[in-house]
Amino acid sequence: STIIESGATVVIPDGKYLLDGITQTLHIICDVDSKAADFVVPASYNGEVIRVGEDRANYYSYNMNVTLPNTYKPTGSNFAGTGSTGVRIANLNSSTVKFGRINYFENLLLIGGIGAGNAYNKFYLNMLAYGKKLLSIIPDVGGWANDNKFFGGTLQIQSVSGVRLAGFYQLYIDGTNSTVADNEFFGVSLEGAGADDLIYMKSAINNKIY
Repeated sequence: STIIESGATVVIPDGKYLLDGITQTLHIICDVDSKAADFVVPASYNGEVIRVGEDRANYYSYNMNVTLPNTYKPTGSNFAGTGSTGVRIANLNSSTVKFGRINYFENLLLIGGIGAGNAYNKFYLNMLAYGKKLLSIIPDVGGWANDNKFFGGTLQIQSVSGVRLAGFYQLYIDGTNSTVADNEFFGVSLEGAGADDLIYMKSAINNKIY
């Protein structure tokens, strides 16, 4: 395996950024400082907006410190069935990521290694709302997601009169490609009455929610 440490910090000034011209994923493999920025994504964009960490097999980003902007589509944008993803964490090790709010994507936040994995990271969540799968841990083929810590945040799914929505999940873990193990969740709030299941786990062991 090849370990790559971040060699620079990108500072994103405060403000609202309209990503009208986005055509592909914004790939982050360095430190990022973005405490009060908003990335507004066109309602028609159905790809992945932000990817953090290496995405080559057997390569890792190591010891990164990333504070992400709020990332969302305009209020009321359709997200179900679009295949869109707000933020994906790829191959990341021993790093800290602080998320802004993520709204109006089918998959809001996806933890999924690509030919390598995610381990020993600290993830500080924000508001995840208006999506089908709010926080997903789904390793790709050859990837994994083990021994990570998740702190705080609100995972919210609402529906009319509390009707359960098929295919909607607040925390979705699928270890079909690689068993998901030993992740810990501290003070993560699951809110609303609309989820098919609040928590779905398959091929997952020793994951703890406090």
